[in-house]
Amino acid sequence: MKLKNEQAKILYHYRELKRKMTNQREDKEKQLGTLASNSLNCMDKLHGFERLGEKILKTAELCRKLETEKEKVLPFY
Repeated sequence: MKLKNEQAKILYHYRELKRKMTNQREDKEKQLGTLASNSLNCMDKLHGFERLGEKILKTAELCRKLETEKEKVLPFY
């Protein structure tokens, strides 16, 4: 009788631990999915900034060609 009671407690404890592990695994999978999604959004935004910076540099190069000699020597008044 005592043995069955111990077995029942061990079985209950085992199932409880397994349930907790499953819940933690699901939570971690959700966190990983969120992290991956946020990372992708961040990379897209950074690529947008990179393209904007390249456009600004190209425009500055074109403007530099059109500057007068005085503007090239004295860029800041």
